Amino acid sequence: MTTFNAGIKKTLYLLMSLGLALLLGTLLLYVTGHDPILAYRMILRGSFGSRNAVLDSLSQATPIILTGLAFVVALKSGIVNIGAEGQLFAGAMAAAVVGHYVQGLPAFIHIPLAILAACVAGGLCGALIAFLKVRFGAHAVITAIMLNHIIINLMSYLVNFPLMAYGATMGQTERIQETARLPILTQRLSIGILMALVVPVIMWFMFRYTQAGFEMQVTGKNLDAANTAGIRSGRRMIQALFISGAIAGLAGAIEILGSLHTFIDRFSPGYGFDGIAVAFLSGVSFIGVIFSGIFFGALTAGSFEMSIFARIPFDFAMVIQAMVIMLVAAPRLAEYIFSRFGHGKDFIMKKINTGKGA
Repeated sequence: MTTFNAGIKKTLYLLMSLGLALLLGTLLLYVTGHDPILAYRMILRGSFGSRNAVLDSLSQATPIILTGLAFVVALKSGIVNIGAEGQLFAGAMAAAVVGHYVQGLPAFIHIPLAILAACVAGGLCGALIAFLKVRFGAHAVITAIMLNHIIINLMSYLVNFPLMAYGATMGQTERIQETARLPILTQRLSIGILMALVVPVIMWFMFRYTQAGFEMQVTGKNLDAANTAGIRSGRRMIQALFISGAIAGLAGAIEILGSLHTFIDRFSPGYGFDGIAVAFLSGVSFIGVIFSGIFFGALTAGSFEMSIFARIPFDFAMVIQAMVIMLVAAPRLAEYIFSRFGHGKDFIMKKINTGKGA
């Protein structure tokens, strides 16, 4: 099967999985006494029904595109990085500290400096996971889980005690300087969305056309082959996890510099973990995370509209997201289910496999 035909087949199964998830969501809404048509109409209106709705969807998508990309970069290099949530918090705190305490700089220096600090903070947290794996054989998943707890709770301590804003009634830092705030494209969206769209392209180019990216991919696909070929696989893993953590740190910086303008205790609703779902929905694709991130962002933004006007709990959107991920993660399940509907699907697959349907 050619790469093109394989891509068509993969896309078809993705669309099947999305459709089946929406169908199951419809049944769930109906069984629980809600109007499925009204629910989906409110989701569409809240996600793409107006200019402000589109901006809200893009705003929701920005951090999870980047955390999804962070997961993809690590996975391509052979490590499952589920530590993006902690890396995001570390980056956000670094951006908040530099954004407030570094003063007297023009914006064109202050903003990049705050972003750089966030990327370095997140990157070091990511690199630590790879270092412990390479040097001591520590399990990367367990290390990342524990590091998430350490970082998030450490940030909570800092924001509630030594770095807590004067007179604040809740855990938050002082507000960042005006010179550290990201330019606003519209009232609801900063230039952070542009970074979220450009960084995946940069990563795609790096992994496709540079020696470092090639060696990272070889390390991820076959560690023994990489070592046999003379690739310093341990170094490449650490470098890849530094990049992965830096991207997650960038997501945290965008939240602080672009919208919140202060570090608020446990401000993230789980962007780092949502990024894992976004990465798998994209097929672990650098460019695909953009589209899957926008899908998740639109679903989240639309669900607020559904919750307010249709009086349907916001949790239904989370259920639909979970069903989409389960079906995408189990393509054979989707293939089996759709094969029960008749020969139409088999005819399409036959055309694809033989190249006649392309």
